[in-house]
Amino acid sequence: MNICDAHKALGIEVKDFLRHVPNANEESITDYLVWKWRELDKRFNCIRVTTHSHHKESTTSGADFEMELWLVGKRSSFPLLLQAKKLVKPYDGYMRRLRYPNSSNAQLARLLKYAKQTGRHPFYALYAIPDRTGGPSCFCTGAADGGVYVVHANDVLGFAMGKHGRKVSKGALLGVGQPFHCWFCCHSLSGILVGYLNGTVSFFEPQIRGALPTSDLPEYARVLLVDAQGAERAAPSATRRLERFPARRIGVYDVRGVEEGFPDLE
Repeated sequence: MNICDAHKALGIEVKDFLRHVPNANEESITDYLVWKWRELDKRFNCIRVTTHSHHKESTTSGADFEMELWLVGKRSSFPLLLQAKKLVKPYDGYMRRLRYPNSSNAQLARLLKYAKQTGRHPFYALYAIPDRTGGPSCFCTGAADGGVYVVHANDVLGFAMGKHGRKVSKGALLGVGQPFHCWFCCHSLSGILVGYLNGTVSFFEPQIRGALPTSDLPEYARVLLVDAQGAERAAPSATRRLERFPARRIGVYDVRGVEEGFPDLE
């Protein structure tokens, strides 16, 4: 399965999961996403670092981030830090929920601070099915077919701070993001992203700035990249020194063998 079809299929799988398991929380949805992603695309691999207790989440900075994800190219690698939010109803106190906990913005502030300190790129993965309030800003065919949308944390901050009013709809949040598969399907982004990481194009989008040399990939990411077939065996050695790692999961996605210039969705 090519890189575009794999991610389109992943989005559809998550959308079906949201429909059939409506009470699943964010972590359960992420577990399903990881399982299906590994099943659909062998370029992806992921391990769970540890199971954080609620006590740890409240006392350890950033312990409730969902995933640190590395997009690994021949020349450069793009490190993402993902937080997850499930959006169900058209309106559901989203401004208050984004300011978690207790309208303090503490979770969002930790995400932004940690990302800035470490050179990670902070995004929210929104698990949602578009409705009458609107959908993603991407105009590619199939943009509303999936259940995973990515929004930069700075855009989420704008909503949390009330820049878009106090009554925030699901559609408004999706409207500042993109379907996750667009990163790997839409020519305007996928060709630039993969080409830049593999060193074949020099121009890149502002949000891709800050990619790190693949030669500087951290040890835990290198283990997952090299031993993709033995991830579970690799996990103890890869995470032995990561007891205080701020994310529940570490994922790597290998684009070193992928050529840039995929066709737009038609």
